[in-house]
Amino acid sequence: MKLFDSHAHLTKATYGDAVGAVIERAAAAGVETITTIGSLGSLEACQEAVDLAGAYTNLWATVGIHPHHAERCDEQAFQVIEAHCAHAKVRAVGETGLDFHYMKSPKATQIEVFARFIDLAKRVRLPIIVHNRESDGACLEVLRSEAAHEVGGVIHCFSTSWSMASQCLDIGFMISFSGMLTFKGAQELREVAQKVPLERLMLETDCPYLAPTPHRGKTNEPALMVQTALQLAQVRGMAPDALAEVLTANTKRFYGIE
Repeated sequence: MKLFDSHAHLTKATYGDAVGAVIERAAAAGVETITTIGSLGSLEACQEAVDLAGAYTNLWATVGIHPHHAERCDEQAFQVIEAHCAHAKVRAVGETGLDFHYMKSPKATQIEVFARFIDLAKRVRLPIIVHNRESDGACLEVLRSEAAHEVGGVIHCFSTSWSMASQCLDIGFMISFSGMLTFKGAQELREVAQKVPLERLMLETDCPYLAPTPHRGKTNEPALMVQTALQLAQVRGMAPDALAEVLTANTKRFYGIE
């Protein structure tokens, strides 16, 4: 299988000096292409993602501010992130969105920042990476009111219902699944993954989080996405290689990669 990890957080804070080794292990496992997400709460994280993507041919980047840190997102942050979007290896804005589970930033602030990132994405003509946790209704309201369909995007690490998935599909969004798909209690999520049209599917690790079974609880990394791909192939009733080919094509199309 040749796979594309659509959403990884390859940071020195997690992997230290082993980031290069993590990328090498991914390639050896068949995860040949990775997008590293520059959005873990600081402008330094954005710069780190851009620099790392610039150092590897098959590594790409996104830039944004995670909803946990929406309260920190001032005018300077928007300006710096918009400037990063001109870099050839930056292929999306985000992750952005809403997280009403941890509530590390006030709801109103999260919604305002999310809307502004959609507006930014329109200006730079890049898709958006959407984080949605316990915020389905508000997330859909912002996506619709801000006409996010004009740039498109993906609901990353999808973890909710078929109702939410179908409404996101209706506005042209992709759906990306993580290692959660392999968890014992995730039968409803597997049923959603079975229903999403094949051409709208993507896979991710969201590493270092959410390592798939049988690695659950360990530090995740792109090489482990193979387990998630095998689970999705079983759910879809497809040969793993055939599924991987479609997923890679979908993800390259989403990120505008030849």
